Amino acid sequence: PPHEPVEWGAEDLARLKDSLPHYEIKGPGKYAICDGQSGLFGKKSRLIRRIYGVTSVPHAAELCDGTPGCTHFSVTVGPDYPLGWEPREGL
Repeated sequence: PPHEPVEWGAEDLARLKDSLPHYEIKGPGKYAICDGQSGLFGKKSRLIRRIYGVTSVPHAAELCDGTPGCTHFSVTVGPDYPLGWEPREGL
């Protein structure tokens, strides 16, 4: 599978955005935290699924595209993954 750059540069980000035009790519260093939605847990959760082993942003986009109702995703790849802890917001 393709691998993410260890350090992202402007050209890497531009190339990624061009390859996934139907997504608004934000990052690196941006997090998907829905403001004011901290109470959406349990039955109120809108998290469709959590998948481990995602190796790239295009892989995450492919999984989202194949999941009914998926409109966006948050992914952590690269040297920081796996984290020693799991964010409440998901990965």
